[in-house]
Amino acid sequence: AISVSIWAKMPAGSTTLKSLISEDQSGGVLRNWNLFLEYNYLKFLLWNADGTYNFIVDTAASRIQDGNWHHIMFTYDGTADADGMKLWVDGVNIVSKTALSTGIRASATTTWVGAASWTGTGWPWDGGIDDVAVFNTDKSGSIATIYNSGKPSDLSAESGLYGYWKFDDALYD
Repeated sequence: AISVSIWAKMPAGSTTLKSLISEDQSGGVLRNWNLFLEYNYLKFLLWNADGTYNFIVDTAASRIQDGNWHHIMFTYDGTADADGMKLWVDGVNIVSKTALSTGIRASATTTWVGAASWTGTGWPWDGGIDDVAVFNTDKSGSIATIYNSGKPSDLSAESGLYGYWKFDDALYD
């Protein structure tokens, strides 16, 4: 299972590939997952242990490209159960999907915040990023706490926390 939580701000009008956070050194076996904007659509790719991949995409174009801060969260329960993959924006589950395969690839790769690829310079994010958290559990049941009514909160006491980058962006408010 995995959950990825991030606060992001994207200027209006961006129409290229922009990675928020990833463990994706594109083009090889060092690909675990990637949360990114693909030409106006928020998308999460998750590679499985067998090399196949699952993805979930927000079909509402430009949902987060308005110059405002948004909380984005992806959750996956680790199974092929119905609706085991979920994408959340501002505390609301905007899309759910059943995974085609189970398990997560666990390549020894770098976690990139604001980019992807071999050097961390591919698909650069050109907006704001704050309070990034990766969990090794499904945090669907904790979305209200993590979203915190629209304000980032300290997640260091949350169970299953795997990585946490609290940037304390002074511009958030």
